Amino acid sequence: NVKVQEAFKGLGHDTLDKLDTYIRHSDVVVHLIGEMTGNTPGDAEQTALLRAYPDLPAKLPPVAEALRAGADISYTQWEAWLALYHGKRLLMAKAEPAAPRDPNFAPTDQSRAAQTAHLGRLEMVRRYPDCVFENAADLARHIAYTAILDLLVADYAKEAAAARDIAEGFIREMAG
Repeated sequence: NVKVQEAFKGLGHDTLDKLDTYIRHSDVVVHLIGEMTGNTPGDAEQTALLRAYPDLPAKLPPVAEALRAGADISYTQWEAWLALYHGKRLLMAKAEPAAPRDPNFAPTDQSRAAQTAHLGRLEMVRRYPDCVFENAADLARHIAYTAILDLLVADYAKEAAAARDIAEGFIREMAG
């Protein structure tokens, strides 16, 4: 199942908490990086998240540094950090400058600087964009041939091992 932030179901929680809930139950997080940051959670949301995960700043020092410096961390940027915190596979995809954009696309010098700082923080934990995409089809192809294919192979291996265990148990039972 693919979930996008804009379509999260109402869970009776704030947006950052919903984002955390979805990521905790995900196999892969696809983190799209462009020139705009998106909305940022309020102080109360971030405080609640850090109260729930008091070890997060120690596990992710660039986040701690950004928060101490008063930097805004957008919901979309929190996606990446929560994926890393929860040990989820993080696929980072960066849009080419000429990639098609939403009609509301209106980056500012401030949003570009925030994204550059975000990428710099991710580089501090040795995370870099996995691909640079030109359009939606290019992005879908990259996701399909990396993250999705890896998940399908792992699932197939798990199913094959379970079937083998059942067959071997049956053979032992019949031989006994």
